[in-house]
Amino acid sequence: MREKSSSCSSASSKPSHPIEDENEDERIHLQNPGYLLAASMKRRPTDKRPIRHPLSSAPRRSIEVAAGLVFRDGRLLITQRRGDDHLGGLWEFPGGKRERKETWDGCLRRELKEELGIEVEVCELFGSITYAYPEKTVHLKFYRCLWRKHEPRALGCHAFAWVTVCRLAEYAFPPADEQLLQKLVASPELWK
Repeated sequence: MREKSSSCSSASSKPSHPIEDENEDERIHLQNPGYLLAASMKRRPTDKRPIRHPLSSAPRRSIEVAAGLVFRDGRLLITQRRGDDHLGGLWEFPGGKRERKETWDGCLRRELKEELGIEVEVCELFGSITYAYPEKTVHLKFYRCLWRKHEPRALGCHAFAWVTVCRLAEYAFPPADEQLLQKLVASPELWK
């Protein structure tokens, strides 16, 4: 068990909804998860009205996510989402959904312990992004964190990696992280 001694005080794509041509079934099935439900409904063969995704008129779900920017020895800790998760296989910054009445830093400490088994000190807010996916809107807050205890283990993720700024572009991230990635690359002081 190793501890760090420095302190924080120092530093869209849209789904395809209408089904107009039976030859497009395979393409529409891949782009529209509601297709199986809609296709199973009884319709007359002459009915050419569009079938709408069941959630297309419903209000979009909104979630809040806290993510940690954990640096150590010039490297940033990133995690890979499990294959069966939303955006499975992509890389991200460790963290997760904030529970009701939970503070942002409390959420981040809990998520990093559950996901990687590490303890961190949550420092300043580095960036905040709101991104609308077709099925939900995500409000992300990214905090710089100091690693305090325990070596990371892939407990709630598929894998993890410590990456340098030069290697960051080699990993595929969700579209919501694009602005943050640009800001990280443009902030050499973080990577020291």
